[in-house]
Amino acid sequence: MAWQSASYGRGLDRGIPETSGVYVLARVTRHRGFPVNVAAIYVGQSRNLRRRWRQHLDPMEPNPVVW
Repeated sequence: MAWQSASYGRGLDRGIPETSGVYVLARVTRHRGFPVNVAAIYVGQSRNLRRRWRQHLDPMEPNPVVW
């Protein structure tokens, strides 16, 4: 499977597969819509990527950098 990109936020998980995989959460700085800096803030793996994505959206997320 190829890498995919998704925006971080509630209701934006429809395109995330429910399969296992490795994921990277990154902070992207844009200038006039173009990405000029990408900084990985979290790398993880999960058996169900969509479920794990939703867990990161929980206010009780143990990693405040991610939330």
